[in-house]
Amino acid sequence: MDAYNRFENNEVYSEFTGDGVSFSLQRSGTVRNNRLEDTMLAFYLCRDSEVSGNTIINSPGAGIYYSLPSYDNIIATNMIRGAADSGIKISRNAEHEIPTTSRYTGLYIQDNTIDDTRFFGIEVDQMSSNVYVQRNDIQDTDFHGIYIIRSNHLEIADNQISTFGLWKERGKTHDWNSDSNGVFVEFDVQNSRIASNQIQSLYGYGDFGIRVTTDNNTGNLVEYNTLIGTYTQMPILVEGDNISNGNITEEPPL
Repeated sequence: MDAYNRFENNEVYSEFTGDGVSFSLQRSGTVRNNRLEDTMLAFYLCRDSEVSGNTIINSPGAGIYYSLPSYDNIIATNMIRGAADSGIKISRNAEHEIPTTSRYTGLYIQDNTIDDTRFFGIEVDQMSSNVYVQRNDIQDTDFHGIYIIRSNHLEIADNQISTFGLWKERGKTHDWNSDSNGVFVEFDVQNSRIASNQIQSLYGYGDFGIRVTTDNNTGNLVEYNTLIGTYTQMPILVEGDNISNGNITEEPPL
């Protein structure tokens, strides 16, 4: 891997539908304080690196695409607006696929502002241990604010999520046929904590504030969340699951 490279304080304007900036196979690198318009920032196969302080406007794909396998990275204080896919997308590399049973450790996604995305705000797949999704401000997503699948030992905390499910008003750009939720725990997620998030559904667009399906999701803790205009849907509790610790449900504002 290359090491200690920096891409900082640049402006990138592009009509390319792929990666406008590709930061790949890096160790201890930084992508910081750049402005990207009409293109995506791709963060491939890196470790001990940071993407922070960037402004990404109208990406034709995800705002930031984080490709696995990767370890011990930070995605922080970015502003993402108008992405045609998810704001921040964590998934396996499409060109060099890994088994769906693989898990990768160490990622902070924190203090990002994500607005007006046409799929999810943040999606997390195949992560495990030392993974924190915290203090992000997510609003105006077509489907879910935060989407989690095939992961364990995650901390999803102190996020602000509002006005999800906008596809009901403006139409779909993706073939997604599930509900629209503030936080959606879909499949094979264990021993994770969803806590102290404020989730607000406006105009009746959102289906559930927090939804955890019955599909191999065990040992998860949902506590101290504030849900406004929506509520929590969990499977029948099994040993280790808990949704009763201090969650608050309120009526939406007039």
